[in-house]
Amino acid sequence: MLDEFRNGLGFGLDPFQAEACSALDAGGSVLVAAPTGSGKTVVGEFAVYLALRQGRKAFYTVPIKALANQKFADLARSHGREKVGLLTGDAGINAGADVVVMTTEVLRTMLYTDAPALDRLGWVVVDEVHYLADPVRGAVWEEVILQLPRQVRLAALSATVSNAEQFGAWLAGVRGDTAVVVSEHRPVPLHQHVMVGNEILDLFAGPVAFDELDAASGPGGVPAGHQVNPELLALAAALGRRGGEDGGEPGRGRSRRFEREWAARRGGTGRAWPQLVQRLGREGLLPAVAFIFSRAGCEAALQECIDSGLWLTGPAERREILRQADDTVRDLPAEDLEAFGAGTWRDGLRRGFAAHHAGLLPAFKETAEQLFAAGLVKAVFATETLALGLNLPARSVVLDRLEKFNGLTRVALTPGEYTQLTGRAGRRGIDTEGHAVVRWQRGTDPAAVAHLASRRTYPLVSRFRPGYNMAANLLARWGRPGALRLLESSFARFQDPAAGFVAAFDGICAVLTRYGYLTGNRDEPVLAAGGQRLRAIHGERDLLLCLGLDHGAFEDLEPAELAALAGILAYQPRNAAGAGRPKMPTSALEAAADTVFGQWAGLLHLEETYALPGTAEPGFGLAGPLYRWARGAGLSAALAGTELAAGDFVHWAKRAADLLDQLARAEPGPADVAARCRQALGLVARGAVARSSVSGDSE
Repeated sequence: MLDEFRNGLGFGLDPFQAEACSALDAGGSVLVAAPTGSGKTVVGEFAVYLALRQGRKAFYTVPIKALANQKFADLARSHGREKVGLLTGDAGINAGADVVVMTTEVLRTMLYTDAPALDRLGWVVVDEVHYLADPVRGAVWEEVILQLPRQVRLAALSATVSNAEQFGAWLAGVRGDTAVVVSEHRPVPLHQHVMVGNEILDLFAGPVAFDELDAASGPGGVPAGHQVNPELLALAAALGRRGGEDGGEPGRGRSRRFEREWAARRGGTGRAWPQLVQRLGREGLLPAVAFIFSRAGCEAALQECIDSGLWLTGPAERREILRQADDTVRDLPAEDLEAFGAGTWRDGLRRGFAAHHAGLLPAFKETAEQLFAAGLVKAVFATETLALGLNLPARSVVLDRLEKFNGLTRVALTPGEYTQLTGRAGRRGIDTEGHAVVRWQRGTDPAAVAHLASRRTYPLVSRFRPGYNMAANLLARWGRPGALRLLESSFARFQDPAAGFVAAFDGICAVLTRYGYLTGNRDEPVLAAGGQRLRAIHGERDLLLCLGLDHGAFEDLEPAELAALAGILAYQPRNAAGAGRPKMPTSALEAAADTVFGQWAGLLHLEETYALPGTAEPGFGLAGPLYRWARGAGLSAALAGTELAAGDFVHWAKRAADLLDQLARAEPGPADVAARCRQALGLVARGAVARSSVSGDSE
């Protein structure tokens, strides 16, 4: 069937695409590891083609809902909307179709519940399979891979990883015949630069193809036979000598003056974003994504460009941009628009600029994505979340700095992160080349930049570990012996034979036994009613939520109070150390919060006793805003007096809504609580929260 598929594409297959598709055509599974933008999704689309031609089903799994929307639209165009469905946990379209796009968590739930939708399943595409390295969600990928019926074939699509052969060997062991196809070739060449002042300088002295990088590194990791640009080296040496004379802090003394003087001679100020964008435009390097790594930095860059009077759009483009922007905000209350910077957002869009970060309203982000994909927005200032899966490549990518804040401190970018970010540069079928530009800053070492750009080391490391919900589901489905066999078959165990999952699993079972969720003996545990209910509750505080239900925390609460309590169990503040516990909006909610906190303290003690990772403390900071929202307040009123960004509120409100939905469906459970949870869900899922129920969530 490969020849028929190839003939219908309208373009030829690259060698790695042909090799991977041939493996699928022969009836096996395949792992494809290839650079961003290389076209590996063609392999997934061939798996879908095979399923339809063979009268079987195909599931196409993705890590984030926004990517699910993109892939749903792509496949619907190719095969017709009647044949393609979408399932993202909180939204469903044509769920019984032969081809269904879904988040990985949805497939996990199907497997644990033996859903009828699994009948006739022949192929599963696991897009962005390297997400199994995610410390929070990564275990879900392994649960799915390990528990799919043996006859189901996989098309696993990954970014370039340095241990693809190891991962492929594990897949072959647990799934059967699996070909490993690795490609280092970028169909659009990527050129590396450093921008100093207003001048873009080549990083290397001569042309260096992406395929040559990392192939034969010389001293310092720089590709053998290639030299760093001497002009950059001379500049670094000059700045280093003068910086050494000062010995002062950045921004003081002659080193900073020398930077300004040098930049002035180059025609720029050294940090101004409008000049950078103008320079990119003159060089023909727009559209561009500039990764800044902080929300405040993204907003500041956007405001700089607006204040400068710079325009990147023409009259016809502005009219279309404003039409789409106005459609986006049409149903939002005027006070919310003012509170969340809609004026700045709209002004930036019409000029061809946008900021993109998790603090923005999802509707604002989605519109910026659509306009950028359409070529109407020319420059996006983004945090790294834009690089995670969305198909929004640009002609050039700018890195503001080579370090980022990881939640605790500033850390240097890894070679894998550098590759993932810069890999967005160069649009296949549009651009003949892509460009990665690193902004100069004091202390930049060109050789270190060359080393970072030359090493594409991105090892796939398993984050798999058992949890309460996983343990309950594994015991229900496989019993203790089968559960242990599955744990021992994980990629984590394959990578590290010393990984001790038996002790961790036994510790979890001991905790569940102490709470009465497990009965029977150690070798033949039986799930009690509480354990059965736990199977339906999936989240980072799954057991704590069930304990709160057991101890009456959800009793006697009005629906708006229930929504707030769900928020307490869902929310994780960005800065946990300074979270604290604010006063609850009602006395009933205060009592419920006391119950949950008390159960958390007892659970934490048990987890310490059995050497288990501790459950996160309840997140009280969302309770007030979510309570006000559930009682009908607008976004600005709901968030008044808090430091929550609009996008963060929507994200966590959706998480709370998901928990309410799980509680409403969990069995066995109190019928009155289930009914009030459904009411609370209706109060939460409105306005901006309901509007982003299909897309815009980062998960």
